[in-house]
Amino acid sequence: MKLVEEYKGVKIFITNNNEFYCDAIENSDIYRNKTFKSYKLESIEKEIDLFKEDVVDGNEYYEINIHNTSLKLLKVTNKVDRRLFFDDGTDTNSYTRTSLYPKKIEKTKAFKQLKVAFKTIVDTRKQIGDLHKKQGELISEAKSKLSLLCQVIVA
Repeated sequence: MKLVEEYKGVKIFITNNNEFYCDAIENSDIYRNKTFKSYKLESIEKEIDLFKEDVVDGNEYYEINIHNTSLKLLKVTNKVDRRLFFDDGTDTNSYTRTSLYPKKIEKTKAFKQLKVAFKTIVDTRKQIGDLHKKQGELISEAKSKLSLLCQVIVA
């Protein structure tokens, strides 16, 4: 990966296959972190122009993950066409459309109930963990008691 130029504060690199790319968020040379790629340098520069000039949207979205019981509030820092970039360094390519919800849902009864359900799930998981630990202690105690008993050998 070779540095070609720095355009408006964003480093543009070229691969061995003559593909230009850049990481407009972190400004790193790591290809997998690329924000834009193209075989034309002008196309990359145009994307950087759009990225730098676009007004920060400022909208906020919740990323809701049922399996991790997480509600994460994300703020839009930039917008390029229909792609949104968030304050945690991710963008809409990182999320499915079903996991992002506008911040205004926090005023709904369903959202409040969801928060209560998530708290209950977290508390229940903790209780299950505590019970599992207690079960292990009891099994260990039972084994030690069993070893004190006389063993009958049947021939």
